[in-house]
Amino acid sequence: MVMKIKAYREKMGMTQRKLGETIGVDCSTVAKWESEIALPNAMKLPLLAQTLGCTIDELYSRGKDGA
Repeated sequence: MVMKIKAYREKMGMTQRKLGETIGVDCSTVAKWESEIALPNAMKLPLLAQTLGCTIDELYSRGKDGA
């Protein structure tokens, strides 16, 4: 599984800092999510998806082909 947070964040024209402020985490946390060093807490997923204009399922990809 690959998280597509960066793609959705960039599509929304948001910086890591702005996304972090909006959902209540530090921008370094967003950077860790995008580099897959860490994953978002399950409690943050609904707000994260809402902020990025997608569903929780759309935040995940199974592989390089996007399937």
